[in-house]
Amino acid sequence: MCNNTKLIDSLYIKIYNLFIFSKKKEKKMKKILSLILCLAMAFTMSTALTGCNDDTLYVYTNAEFAPYEFIEGADVVGVDMEIAEAIAEKLGKKVKIVNLDFDALTPQLSNLKDNEIILAGMTITDERKEKADFSDPYATSIQYIIYDNTQSVILDTIAKLEGKKVGVQLATTGDYIMSDFTVDNGYFDLTVNQYSSAQSAALILLKGEIDAVVVDKLPAEMIANNNEKLTAVAASYEVDNENIFASESYGVAVKKGNTELLSTINTVIAELIANGKIIEWTNQYSGIVA
Repeated sequence: MCNNTKLIDSLYIKIYNLFIFSKKKEKKMKKILSLILCLAMAFTMSTALTGCNDDTLYVYTNAEFAPYEFIEGADVVGVDMEIAEAIAEKLGKKVKIVNLDFDALTPQLSNLKDNEIILAGMTITDERKEKADFSDPYATSIQYIIYDNTQSVILDTIAKLEGKKVGVQLATTGDYIMSDFTVDNGYFDLTVNQYSSAQSAALILLKGEIDAVVVDKLPAEMIANNNEKLTAVAASYEVDNENIFASESYGVAVKKGNTELLSTINTVIAELIANGKIIEWTNQYSGIVA
């Protein structure tokens, strides 16, 4: 039982005893005890809402990012969910998945509790590390372009996207990079359309309402593999001889300063990399040999 639950039980017993005693006392005492009872009830509700479940690891994710997390039937599955289960097993806890839009995960970084993590194919960046601590990387990726291969103009390079409409998943690396593509920033102009997921953007692409989609490698390849009209290729664009679409690393986010949990997660990640499980799960859920 949670320590807070034991405290609440004890508090209610004491309040009950005081009420019995107060029957022989004046009305003022009863009013004071009524106030105490209200405060105890408020504390009970607060505890229930914030969750004092010591045996639960809450995993915030966005289940629209296959092969790392996606919905299959009634379950959220994928590489990241396998990692979450391995972390929970090491901690002796059970997993509770909290599925949010990806753009809602960024503010959640600053609000994590000790028994909460974010595991969502999230790229480790300096900006995000100001809000939460990140584990060692468990996977790497680059950005890909998805284009309609039935069109007369093949948009297979970033340079060819000048003046085009480009779909991205909101608050992802593709969104951040492509949104910087303006003449004022030294690039060229294009229109960025933001969507809740790469899959949604791909559907709009197939309708001809946008010209391309920019998203991480494996999600892009899976989308293209499932539709013969779409092709996915690596994105590349050099500025001062440096590719701005360089490799990025995924990590697990924890509450800032939660070194104990972070150490356990890093241990699990090291084990899963060493025994080949992460590669195995990646191949299993993507259908693509890593």
